[in-house]
Amino acid sequence: MLVKQAFSENLRVITEMPKPTFEKFLPNPKLKLQEQVHEVMRFKHFSHRTESAYWHWIRGFILFHQKRHPREMQAAEVRAYLSHLAVARNVAAATQNQAFTP
Repeated sequence: MLVKQAFSENLRVITEMPKPTFEKFLPNPKLKLQEQVHEVMRFKHFSHRTESAYWHWIRGFILFHQKRHPREMQAAEVRAYLSHLAVARNVAAATQNQAFTP
């Protein structure tokens, strides 16, 4: 009887514990943008090659908009950059659509 009571008590405690949320990771805001990207990529277990590819596109986006921080930009700026890639850099439309999909 004591074992059953202890088990049910532990089960209740375990089920009432808050579940950890790993969906969102907020990088340290004191770091530079590239270091924040690195933190997020490490958290999500992306490869170094994937991380460098992502940084390449992020950097291109920033430079296209005269070094404005991505935090200051909206969907219109993303569309403008993707249109630029499609027109001036001959990036496939499928790549452009994939890039804009959330």
